[in-house]
Amino acid sequence: MATAIDIVRKLASQRPKVVLADIQLRQPSSLAATLGVEEGEGIVDVLFRGASFSAVAHEPESESFFFLTLGGEPPPRQIFLRHPRWEKIASRLAQTDAHLLPCVASDDLLEAGPIPGFESCIVLNATGQEIELPEGARRLAEFLAPPEVREEGRGRGDLPSFAASDATTRPMPGGPPRTSREDEAPEDRTAAQPSEPEPVEAAPAPGLAPPEDRWASPERSFPAPPPSLVTRRRRRSLVPAVAITLAAIAAVVLWRTIGVAPEPEEPAPVQAAAETTDVNEPTTGPVAAPNEAAPPASTATAEAEPTAGSRRSEVSLPYSVVIASYSSFDDALTRREDWASREDVPFYVAPTVVRGVVYYRVFAGLLPDRDRAEELMDRLVSEGIKETGRAWDVRPARLAFDFGIFPNAEEAQQVVDTLLGQGIHAYLVPAAGAAANGSAYHVYAGGYEKPEDAAPLRERLESLGHDVELVERVGLELP
Repeated sequence: MATAIDIVRKLASQRPKVVLADIQLRQPSSLAATLGVEEGEGIVDVLFRGASFSAVAHEPESESFFFLTLGGEPPPRQIFLRHPRWEKIASRLAQTDAHLLPCVASDDLLEAGPIPGFESCIVLNATGQEIELPEGARRLAEFLAPPEVREEGRGRGDLPSFAASDATTRPMPGGPPRTSREDEAPEDRTAAQPSEPEPVEAAPAPGLAPPEDRWASPERSFPAPPPSLVTRRRRRSLVPAVAITLAAIAAVVLWRTIGVAPEPEEPAPVQAAAETTDVNEPTTGPVAAPNEAAPPASTATAEAEPTAGSRRSEVSLPYSVVIASYSSFDDALTRREDWASREDVPFYVAPTVVRGVVYYRVFAGLLPDRDRAEELMDRLVSEGIKETGRAWDVRPARLAFDFGIFPNAEEAQQVVDTLLGQGIHAYLVPAAGAAANGSAYHVYAGGYEKPEDAAPLRERLESLGHDVELVERVGLELP
């Protein structure tokens, strides 16, 4: 633990805004005791219980950095270390020239995989000597060197003795995702923001997400730097990292700035707003997936097999209304949660790829026919949930990933909560259950017109080991 603290002290002596987060899971950590900080709310509460980052960050006595304890009981490591909010936290702190260093056991990191938003590792053995993590190490000397030394490759700067290793490094495999255009409709922003119409062929310039609330004490001022693109060779302000301790300690470095680029639009008047941009696309009605027939526009109510006894029959639920579209999962989820308590209209988030870019659409309703969906859209407009109603916004979204049928809402909701922790939004659809009370539920994720539209979610599910099929969405029709 002393080695990890020495690393943070060294970095804090060169950069004034450094945060150490204790995320060791397997055994009690001595970090808090060493720093004289009492256990309490910590990073787990920030990720999963809505705690404020600034409220749980402590500045240990006689130290020049901030410290977060682990906090409450953490979820399983795959859910904890792969939570998508890591990426958002690291990105927002980096925009204020702050540096996040979570301290995590090496076996946890190697088993769970890389933490979202972080790229390469500084690895130390138990004696504090730098070693190399295959395919992902970064020299500690290079990491701790002043920016002018790191950028120009001259010398090692004033480094501690444990940083004098000659380990070689290799770049992380792959790279940041490509950015291109989308041909679909973003929707209903909440605050005016100027936007210029541009041809669909033009690629949008990536931007920076708005910074989070300041987490430092009033004495410290963290001005946000001007937006800029940060390359791998010049990381003057983007240095959040993870220090891995126990058998080894690794520090993982943020690799990209998160841009919240609006969905592309066609040359047309734009409805200005804070999160999305409107687009006028002609309505063509439902389009059939390859080798499949499209359901009739107003009569897509094909019933599932008849159920036993007096149970209601399930119907196809192919239509939903697009409320908004975002380039950030967290932003889409926040918009969806604004209405999550409503029982009359379900809302869900579905990542969709268009022209190589993934956008997160917020949908409302699970309707058997287009007429009902248009009625819902009119109601959403009248209630102020949706700013305008357009025929294009009634989308055929009959395909979804099926996680099975569960005998009650509690069991189904547990599956939904687990998937949400993995960055996947799933939802419940009443099913014709076998139980006497008929209270069974389908659990679905996504909503798509064509199988190829579901590629981003399919890849995510496969990477997490979920073996689920893309099926036609069915269930009991909501009143």
